[in-house]
This record gives sequence, structure tokens and C-alpha cells, in this order.
Amino acid sequence: MRGPRRDAVAVAAGCVVVALVVVALWELVKLVAGLDRTRLPHVWEVLAHFGARTSQGEIELVFLLGNLWVTVRSAVFGILCALLVGTALGVLTAKRPVLGPSLMPLLVLSRALPLVALAPPLVILFGPGWVAATIMATLAGFFPAVVAVARGIGEVPVAQRELLDSFGAPRRRQFTVLELPAALTHTSAAIRTVAAWAFLGAVLAELPSGTQDGIAAVVLAASQYYSYRPEPMWCAAIVVAGGGVALVYLVSWLVRAAARAALRTTHLPAGAES
Repeated sequence: MRGPRRDAVAVAAGCVVVALVVVALWELVKLVAGLDRTRLPHVWEVLAHFGARTSQGEIELVFLLGNLWVTVRSAVFGILCALLVGTALGVLTAKRPVLGPSLMPLLVLSRALPLVALAPPLVILFGPGWVAATIMATLAGFFPAVVAVARGIGEVPVAQRELLDSFGAPRRRQFTVLELPAALTHTSAAIRTVAAWAFLGAVLAELPSGTQDGIAAVVLAASQYYSYRPEPMWCAAIVVAGGGVALVYLVSWLVRAAARAALRTTHLPAGAES
């Protein structure tokens, strides 16, 4: 338990240091550039606004967290779909020598398309709401999962494959004993990238939707009043950043815990580890 606890303390300390550095740079830029409140408010003014009341009488922080949950919900669905789609395509890419080379350029092309350009067609096709945001999150996050699964399966040592063949193990057994654990290991290492891109996709899908719900809608609404009320937009931006980081680390911890539990149930025949 000391290892995970020490890692958690190190991550928390690192977050505190980064936050202090950002605050110092913020105030330094404001001081050196001579920016007034309407262009860049003080950090304490932004933090104080979290306790202010919105026009509906709701506390600003509660209002922002409620809208963040709408975005996070779509991002979580997108992460699950991205892992499922990425795993299936990764297995096909690695296990089918003919299909893999022809499929990978299409996957790279889908990843090269700008996400901002994909959002309006998705909103038009599926309407504003969680469906379009989930599809956008899936499209944004599935490619790292494809690469991780394909690489994990491809890097299984030939000696281990030959050992299972010598035992007369069927191909299905080779997949569950060798290839699936390798794919899980690589996927758990890539899950932060998947989660980060999926969250970004969910945020971008809300921009052209015109909906009132979601953290991106709050950022757009707050930006219209920035010239005389800049604090709401900075509060929304802080919540977006903090929510994205928290989601990435939470999903990473859950997937790694699930991968460790799955790997404990897989046992190689004697001598297969060598």
C-alpha cells in the first residue's frame, strides 16, 4: 500500500505546485502588462466569484458543477464506446494481416480530421444533446485505444506463442492467455490519452449545439459579457480544466485497477513466462 499512497501524495503535491506556479504567472503577467480588471482580474477576484449568486439565485460553483456533469456524462459514455470500438479495431488490425494494412490508413485519416469541423454535422444529424456529444467523444478518443491494443497483441513474444502451440492450445486460448493481457497492459497505459481526447470531444460537441446545458455552453455565454464581467468566464474555464484533469485520473485509476484484476485471473502454463 505504500507505493500507491506515495504516488497519490506525489500527484497531489505536484498539483499544488503547478497551481501555485500558475497563480504566480497570472499575477506577474497582470502586473507587468498593466492589465486592468476588465482584461484580466486578480486570482482572488475569480476565486471569490465561485461563491457569488447567478441570475437564477444559484451559487456559481454549484451551477458550474451541474453543467460540468452534463459534459462529463457524455465524455464517460464516449470513453466506454471508444474503448469498445478501439479494442475491436485493434484486434482486427493485429489479427488480420490483410485487413490491418488497409484499415490503418482510414483510421489515421479519421484522426487527422479536425474535431471542430466534425461537431456541426454531428449536431445536425443527431440533434443537440448527449448523443452527438457521445459520438464526438468516441471519435476523438478511439484511435489511441486502437494503437494500444494492436501494439500489445503484436508485441507478444514468439516463444510464448510457440510454447502454447506445443501444448496444443487452441487459438482462442492463445488470445485469452497471451494477447488479451498484453492488450490490457498497453490500453491501461494509453487510457489517459483516450480519456483526455474524449473529454475534449464532448466539450467541442457542445459549442455549435446551441444548448443551454453543458460546460461549453456556459463558457460561450460568459464570454459575451467578458468586457465588464470577466470573472464568470474564468470560473468556467477553471472548472473545465479541473474537471478534465479529475476525469482523466479517475478513469485511469479505474481502468488500471480493472486491468490488474483481470490479469490476476490469467495464468500462463509453466515456463511460458521465460
